[in-house]
Amino acid sequence: DALPIFNESEEYQDPKDIIKRFEMLDDNKRILQRRKTQLEEDLARNQSQLQSKTGTNKSDTLQIDNNRSEAQGQLEKIQQDIKNKQDMLESTVAHRTETTKTIGQVRMACQNLYDRCTQWNSEYNRTRSQKEASSTDVIHQLTVIGDCLGDYT
Repeated sequence: DALPIFNESEEYQDPKDIIKRFEMLDDNKRILQRRKTQLEEDLARNQSQLQSKTGTNKSDTLQIDNNRSEAQGQLEKIQQDIKNKQDMLESTVAHRTETTKTIGQVRMACQNLYDRCTQWNSEYNRTRSQKEASSTDVIHQLTVIGDCLGDYT
């Protein structure tokens, strides 16, 4: 709706011209009022959409924050589980190392006793049969040690 343009230098002497000018101004006033009303409605609608999107964005942001917090909690729990399992693994390795060390010490002591017993017995028991098992067989070594200790009693 284009507004007619008036030339201000025109003079309106005739009442018809004045009425015509009044009607034209009145029409222009109604057109401008409709435009104003339409712009106000558009502004209200746009503000409503903006508020709606802002609310949606806030809701989305809140949901994302909640998801992030939940994921952070899960991450911390997993990290704690990993730490606990590493501690348990280190404890198990330390226990096995200690057990292996103890077994090694017992085997060394057993080997030393076996060597002493066989050396002592070889002088006194030349008639005994040859070794039935290798000198590294712990059961054989313990049998020889037991025989040797039995000779003392």
